[in-house]
Amino acid sequence: MRQALFQIWLRWAVWVTLFSIISALFVACGITVILYVMKGAVSLEGDVLDALGDIVWFWFGVCWSITLPLGTFLGMKQLFLRCSRGYRLQLFTCNLERIERVHYNDLIKAWRKWLFLTIWSVAVGILLIATLQWMLYGSVEISKWLHSYVLYALVMLSSWATLTLMIRRCPAIEMERCYSM
Repeated sequence: MRQALFQIWLRWAVWVTLFSIISALFVACGITVILYVMKGAVSLEGDVLDALGDIVWFWFGVCWSITLPLGTFLGMKQLFLRCSRGYRLQLFTCNLERIERVHYNDLIKAWRKWLFLTIWSVAVGILLIATLQWMLYGSVEISKWLHSYVLYALVMLSSWATLTLMIRRCPAIEMERCYSM
């Protein structure tokens, strides 16, 4: 059952990663093109290309911070769609009635719990890393290691841990056997 849950989570994590990166890159390139045209569309020389690249990477970071939580919500529906190794996740209503076809409005309550648990576990992860750094080196320099990629890794690891916790503690989400592989 753990392997099935890991595969379900891994499929979700890949979906969220691809969605958030591709959509953030698409929006960042769109903003850059709009800015380029608004500034007169000068000839594309070395300095202009370097500046456009810097603008794309700046807006990519901004857009990624928006598309990642959006991707976690939109991707949550992926958790309830398929069987993996004979198991699947099942969502229930507040009255513990089975939801056969999961829609996004059914996911809001569960996603909100999952998001806040993930945020708290990311904070705990940052504190653990800072404590480990203090124990090993005698000082804590968060600015040297805490950047968007470390935060992304912490979000993904935390989402795995909190999904496991939610299945054990939340009555609205359960692992159940399924017979279509």
